[in-house]
Amino acid sequence: MMRTQAKRTIEKLPLWSTDDSYLEQVVSYYHQQLMVHYPRLQHLVAVLPDDVKRQRWGYCDRTLGLHLPSADTSEGGAIRGALQRLGVLKPNGHEVFRGCIVVPIFDDNGMLLAIKGKRVAVRLPARCSRWIDWFRPIEAGGGYATTD
Repeated sequence: MMRTQAKRTIEKLPLWSTDDSYLEQVVSYYHQQLMVHYPRLQHLVAVLPDDVKRQRWGYCDRTLGLHLPSADTSEGGAIRGALQRLGVLKPNGHEVFRGCIVVPIFDDNGMLLAIKGKRVAVRLPARCSRWIDWFRPIEAGGGYATTD
């Protein structure tokens, strides 16, 4: 009896960490929320809907935390802890980009490098900046270290 071995083809996929997966899900969630709220926010977004979809712009409407597992569970604690360590959630669990149109910036391999957020509120408290810049932390695979 002859033994035959089936040839297996393995797709070469980028080696993404769990952090990458969490960030991808956050960007996807924000994009989904912008598509839901687009009719109300289209005057603030100065690009066409097709460009918003292609560039994966998003909107942070403060509901991400409602869709994450509870911090009391091990899974929820791990996810929320990772998002806090990455700088997407504040230590108190609130979203950094609350009330912002967000524009993700990816490298050629599709890895998230940065997010630019612009608050859509007409009036902001004095302590709030209109623009928020998030850069991928160096220890999480970011490549934007500055040297003096």
